[in-house]
Amino acid sequence: MKELLLECDDFTGAVECTETHTLEDVRGLLAEEFDDDMLPAAYYFTCNGIRLSSKQEARKRAWDVVDQKQQIRIVDKKRELPAEESAPFAVEEQEESPSD
Repeated sequence: MKELLLECDDFTGAVECTETHTLEDVRGLLAEEFDDDMLPAAYYFTCNGIRLSSKQEARKRAWDVVDQKQQIRIVDKKRELPAEESAPFAVEEQEESPSD
């Protein structure tokens, strides 16, 4: 068994994985081993900063992640963007000036 380290917003956690565990399996281990308040209700994994789809989770082996010293993060799907990023094209309303 190998220990897979996972980073979340304010903590780093670990689960033990076998040679056959995928990241999809790791998701199940996290649900079993971590407290409810440690994980977002809905999340995705990033690997070295690249978001993984659920289909990729089913194929990517945790064992390889550990061997290749890749960084896995747990990211909340519902994370809100700052207002300036979520509405980049907002236009300020201008007062109409009275015409002479």
